Amino acid sequence: MSCSLIEDVGKVDFTQHVDSNNLRIFGKEDVSLDFLNRVAQSYDAMLKENTNIDQSMRLNYLTTSKDEHVYQRVGLESSHEKNEKYANENNAPNPYKHNCTDYIWEKESGGSGQIGEVIEHLLHTVTAVILKLAYPDDWDYMNSSSKLRVAMQEAIDKGF
Repeated sequence: MSCSLIEDVGKVDFTQHVDSNNLRIFGKEDVSLDFLNRVAQSYDAMLKENTNIDQSMRLNYLTTSKDEHVYQRVGLESSHEKNEKYANENNAPNPYKHNCTDYIWEKESGGSGQIGEVIEHLLHTVTAVILKLAYPDDWDYMNSSSKLRVAMQEAIDKGF
């Protein structure tokens, strides 16, 4: 994990970032550096190697994340409330433009709600972006014949 300030901010709304397992995590100017580092540590923990991991699938996942410039956005919750457009902006610097999903919001209160916020949105990035890009035939939730959609339909049909 590495952290750095973004030198050429121009029209960019993100002033800092950390890198974790080929995922760039951008932080708005009002996000604390400690929080940004904790988000990266959470992602590191999610991708910790162990003997149950298929190494070729892991490598494909990590390579896809890097090659497709996948990123996670982090903002301060109180700033979002002041600016409704905040969550819909996509002002990351090049080449980070399209392969992201929602924001992780740094909450003033912290606690279990903050933990859920971080894990939930990292999982959105993992499943809706990286796995979909790495394994499009399996993880494309828009394709009714993908393994993900077939499994979802099976669960629905069985009442789960």
